[in-house]
This record gives sequence, C-alpha cells and structure tokens, in this order.
Amino acid sequence: MAGDTVARSVNKFIYIRVGGQIRWIYPPLNKPKSLCASRKKCKQTDMNKLNSGTRIGTMLLDHFIMTFVMMIVIAPGMVYDMMQTFGNPDAQPKLFLGNIYLNVLGFSLYFNKDIILGRSPAKRILKLQVIDIKTNKPANPLKCFVRNLTTVLWPIEVLVGLINNERRIGDYLAGTKLTIFNPDEHKAEINWTLVIIALMTSALATYLTLFYPMELLFKNIGQM
Repeated sequence: MAGDTVARSVNKFIYIRVGGQIRWIYPPLNKPKSLCASRKKCKQTDMNKLNSGTRIGTMLLDHFIMTFVMMIVIAPGMVYDMMQTFGNPDAQPKLFLGNIYLNVLGFSLYFNKDIILGRSPAKRILKLQVIDIKTNKPANPLKCFVRNLTTVLWPIEVLVGLINNERRIGDYLAGTKLTIFNPDEHKAEINWTLVIIALMTSALATYLTLFYPMELLFKNIGQM
C-alpha cells in the first residue's frame, strides 16, 4: 500500500520507506566531515599547546644543564684558588673571587641560555622555543637575556609557570612566550651582533651586581 512503512536492510544499509519514498537511511550516504575535521583540528591544537608537565620539565632540565655548564667554567678557578690558599698558610681566603673572569663568564652563559634563536639545550631536547609575542619569530638575544634575569626568582617563576604554561614573569618583561618549536613558522637567522651585545651586557651586569660588591666586602674584611 502507498501509505505503508517498510524497513529493509540492503548491502549493509538500513533504510525506511514511507509511501514509496525513502525517508531515512543509515549510515548516511553523505557522511558529514565536520566532526572528523573538528577532531583532527582539536588534536593538532592539543599537540601545539604546552602543558604544565612540559613547562616545569624544561625549567628543571634547563637549570640542571646550565648549572653543570657553569660549574665546568668556574671549577678550574675554584680549584686553583683552593690550592693557592691551602698551600700558603698566610694567604687570605679568596673563595673563588681570584678568578673573576671565569665566574662572570659562567653566570653570563647561564643568563644567556636561550641566546641562539630562543632555544636553550633543554628546549632543543624538548622541541620548544622562545618567540617574540608580537612578531611570532624567535626572540632576539637581548630579549632572551632580559627574560632570564628573573631566574633569580626561580621558585616564584615555577609557580607562575604552573599557572601560565606559555609565559612567566621574565616573558612579560621581555615581551616573549614559550611555544612548541615549529621549523616552518619560526625561521630566523642568528644575529651575531646582538649575541655579542647580550653576552657583554650580561657579563657587565653580573660583575656590577654580584662580584664587585663581594670584592669590596672582602677587601674591607682584609683591612680590619
């Protein structure tokens, strides 16, 4: 009859015919791609988004690697000072102040760990990069130096990193953020002029704020 409702299964398709017309078919012949595309897009978005584990992981790994590098630079001077002090009973304790240039170099390297295209050793291992928030390009050496000045507030920076995976206090000061490394989007050439300026600036700042006051302190102690 014309008004009958019939449900049938043909070649793995189930359809309902009402009055001679197919009203419903499953699965649909024209399956919408929006859901699939949406899932794919969401997956790509998740892959390009930092999480707290990666954020804190890179901070810890950076700290351990750069501390190790810094100690390699500083250690020869410390050993030399100890040998000079223990070998001479009349020598004044120097700690490691006698090798000021090695110490300044070691601390300068630490503060400039991201100086090459915004990628420290740890960031290269974890495939991360510091970029300029305005240009979306690798942060220049001076911005990376300014960004890392706040590492002296390391415990606070860890807490901020847990709250905001992309930007810590140093990033807000320098106008940068941490992101997943993308070789296609974040291409740039090394600006060696800015690299040298950043190293010299950090060396001068380290000496004036840390080692020069210590030198004055020990000189005054020696005159007492």
